Amino acid sequence: IPLRMQITVSKGARGDGVAVFSRDGLNFRFSEQGVAVFSRIFVSIISIYDIVFNTSIGNVSFTATYSGLIVTGSERYLTISNNFPTSNTYTSLVPFQVQPSIVVTDERGTVVESSELFVEASALDGTSQSIQALTGSSRMQFVKGVLRFTDLSIGGAGVGYKVRFQAGLLSVTTATTFDVIPGEAATLEVFRQPAPNWTAGDFAYPNPRIRVVDHYSNVIVQSVIVATRIRPVDSIAGSLNASVFSSNISQAQYADQ
Repeated sequence: IPLRMQITVSKGARGDGVAVFSRDGLNFRFSEQGVAVFSRIFVSIISIYDIVFNTSIGNVSFTATYSGLIVTGSERYLTISNNFPTSNTYTSLVPFQVQPSIVVTDERGTVVESSELFVEASALDGTSQSIQALTGSSRMQFVKGVLRFTDLSIGGAGVGYKVRFQAGLLSVTTATTFDVIPGEAATLEVFRQPAPNWTAGDFAYPNPRIRVVDHYSNVIVQSVIVATRIRPVDSIAGSLNASVFSSNISQAQYADQ
């Protein structure tokens, strides 16, 4: 039983015409098992198509139609499909409120739904232009040509950040820059030890330097009151009372005074 295949552009779809190629032609026959297998057929023009199969048995004709065959080109462009970033300032380790959404398209702007590319997101520091890793799920795969990240954030505080998305040789970078500020105070950190031996009644030099850092070790630059308690630890001075000094930390460190 002969079987004929026809391909036409779907109604309302854009296209410059139909160019169907097949090394075996478009006329096939059913096998003894009642199956017709098409092979080595491709459409050269990007559009949406309808496929019609026609056959006849005696004086009776049969038609089957498959609508909505999407023909795209290969992956050419990555595009940020939403308005990310939506803020000029983000907080360290806090996920972006609006997560970036990425699509992959061909040379005509058609979404390549068959794409299996993985996209890797990374941050570009505005000062040094060095690449910094993002926290969260920074590597995801396209599903029908689209993906949306879910929990991305940046740990290191800095200014002028951009986010770059890369899939193989394709890449796109956010046009808008943003800053990342430290998160909540997490701990005090001594980053300069005091002099090992002090003289009673004299100022010790160098003084200790202490800074307030968040969970990512970003220094929090703000005025903080810190009580410094000095305790004797040896047996000779064991009966001495601890001394308490109040210091106003300017820019998160002691001044040398």
